[in-house]
Amino acid sequence: MDIIIEEVRKAFGNTDEGKVAERLILAYKEGGARAARAVIREYLQRLGVDVADRED
Repeated sequence: MDIIIEEVRKAFGNTDEGKVAERLILAYKEGGARAARAVIREYLQRLGVDVADRED
């Protein structure tokens, strides 16, 4: 997974998208799909998307 994070950093740099991609990779590595879903949900909420009533 470390090489994937390095490639994400090369491709996205220190952008918001790069940070989200890194967090998503690390969350999946540490906690699987549920942890990755939580990262996506948090990101969507920051963008203003109402995800409270959505099905998982």
